[in-house]
Amino acid sequence: VLVNFSRQVGGHILNNEGCQFRFAGNVHTCCGRDASTESDSVDGRHGSERHKSKRCRGCANGCFQDLVRNDSEGQDHRHHEANDKIDKLEADIEKYTVDAATLGDEIAAHEADLAAWTGDLKASAAVRSIERDEFDKMHKDYSESVSALERAIAVLKATSKDKKQASLLQVRELTNVNMIPVEAKNTLNAFLQQSAPSGLDVAAPEANAYEFQAQGIVDMLTKLAGKFEDERTDLEKEETNARHAFEMLSQDLKAQIGQATSARTEKSEAKAKALQAAADAKGDLQDTTTTRDDDSNIIPAESKKVIDAFLAQDPDDENLAVAAPE
Repeated sequence: VLVNFSRQVGGHILNNEGCQFRFAGNVHTCCGRDASTESDSVDGRHGSERHKSKRCRGCANGCFQDLVRNDSEGQDHRHHEANDKIDKLEADIEKYTVDAATLGDEIAAHEADLAAWTGDLKASAAVRSIERDEFDKMHKDYSESVSALERAIAVLKATSKDKKQASLLQVRELTNVNMIPVEAKNTLNAFLQQSAPSGLDVAAPEANAYEFQAQGIVDMLTKLAGKFEDERTDLEKEETNARHAFEMLSQDLKAQIGQATSARTEKSEAKAKALQAAADAKGDLQDTTTTRDDDSNIIPAESKKVIDAFLAQDPDDENLAVAAPE
């Protein structure tokens, strides 16, 4: 009956050389032509064929079971290795994903710090600019006031009693200086009114009185000039301290910005690598899973149905169904 069963069905072959199975890509021969008692009679041929049928049926059944059993051990080993690899890949994917998320949080923190520090740097620079402008203005006012006071003092000291009017212009200019206190301006105005020309020659008592008043003005102006110089010195010290504080703050902020920028760049690259590694592991996981599942189905269901149907037939049935050769 199996003499002409040489058709390949689902990867399995039974032919006149005996039972052969193409299993896991290999051809396995289970038996040879040992039931070939030929006869010219029909009954003889039928008996031989029935004998071979029984022989090949039993061989096919045992061979098929042996092949499945033998290969199952290798399959179990392959599955074990695949499952171990799958477990490792899943762990790697989880690790890469967690690492990428952690790095993302750290990058966000660096970006928040960078935004804050950059804002602080701009704000401190703006404040420093305002402070510098105020210093320049105040320093100029002090310098101009001290200069005006020194000119007035020099003129008052050098003016003789008969040329006192020539000195009044320098003194009068002080009344227009903003930094001169109101009390000092009132004293200057009173002195200027008393020193107004009378059209007559200045008598000795009047000259003495003028010199006395002028000396009082000189002392007042000298004291005021010293006060302005001290305040200007303090202002310069404050400006130096403010500039130094700004430079230190600016240096610190720039260092922090530089470090955070470098850290953000490094962690962005690490995050990208982690995401790529996770993607690669996911691809490897899919391939490994597919290979394992395909290995589980290495004997096609249709082929097993054909063999099961063949083995279920009665070997004494003259109408035993066989696969026709192509």
